[in-house]
Amino acid sequence: MPKISVIIPAYNAERYIARCLESVIRQTFEDLEIIVVDDGSADGTLGIVEDYASRDPRIKIIRHPENMGILWTRKTGIEASQGEYIAFSDSDDTVEADYCGKMYDKALEVDADLVICGFNKVDKDGNSDPFHSKLDYGGSVRGITKALLMDDIWATVWAKLFKKELLTDSEISFRKNYNMGEDVLVFYSVLGSIRKAAAVDDCLYNYYNNSGSTVNSLDMKKHVNAVLNDLSFLLKAAGEDKELLEGTESKIVDRMYSVLNQCGDRKLVIELARSNGLGNFVSFNMLRKYLPLRKAVVRSLAYRSDLALWYIRR
Repeated sequence: MPKISVIIPAYNAERYIARCLESVIRQTFEDLEIIVVDDGSADGTLGIVEDYASRDPRIKIIRHPENMGILWTRKTGIEASQGEYIAFSDSDDTVEADYCGKMYDKALEVDADLVICGFNKVDKDGNSDPFHSKLDYGGSVRGITKALLMDDIWATVWAKLFKKELLTDSEISFRKNYNMGEDVLVFYSVLGSIRKAAAVDDCLYNYYNNSGSTVNSLDMKKHVNAVLNDLSFLLKAAGEDKELLEGTESKIVDRMYSVLNQCGDRKLVIELARSNGLGNFVSFNMLRKYLPLRKAVVRSLAYRSDLALWYIRR
């Protein structure tokens, strides 16, 4: 039985999958299996993975006959995994050579069932911006929630090492054709079951933003919904803890306004806020709770008037 299973969902990833596989294959920690789940790719992804598998017996290939979405693809990989721990890599990302080794050593050192590392945000021009994940408030569920609230960690499944039981014993709502914000759903689903988490300061994962700077209207809707879904999960995680709840509400007030400024479609933001249980965060009373009077009035107008939003953004 391998110590670590690295799960790589892949869909039409022929441009990046070789780069990803090379980075996983060259791990200094060798006691691992590499599970590539091809989600019904229509390009040359499968052929590339098969070529690598013919040269490295640690690579296992699973193929969906049709596209099922990345959340379901992760489920397939988890069910097929044999490892004591599970790590995820997106097919267009890479990991440093000591990624698995350092994460596993930290898990054993402090007896953690979740280990989080820093990562490099790489833009389409190859520029890298390091993000050092921190758990300054401790490795308990409350400490992790506060770190999320302070933006000290990201609610992703990559750049993390999970004890397998976290993913198999938690009630994760796996759904087909769920492709935006699926990391958030999985992470918050296991959050309440985490016994102890630890952080590795090193940036061991490379997150590539290949989307460019512009998105179409459909992508923007998915993006806004993913952000609001994340905030909704964070609100639930805060529970009845007064400090966390107030901090979370304040963050939602600010983050929703940032989303409004980014997409400029007030009706879309309000619609998706309501569908994510955040409709009251566009109310004047909630804005006034966390903002000075003038700011609360200005933002309240922006949520209700396209003209006001245009004036504020110009």
